[in-house]
Amino acid sequence: MPGSFKISSHQLMILILLYSVGTVILHTPSPLAGFAKQDAWLAALFGTGIALIFVWLH
Repeated sequence: MPGSFKISSHQLMILILLYSVGTVILHTPSPLAGFAKQDAWLAALFGTGIALIFVWLH
């Protein structure tokens, strides 16, 4: 395949991180705010931390 290329592990990590953040921004706020009420910011922060652990493991 002409013009084939490989991405580094760092580039893959950035792609996964940006995809995860984009998904969270689009799908999470409304249900999270409805469930957690005043503590929605804390739940979002905790969830982001867990997601970053999974990205690191991946």
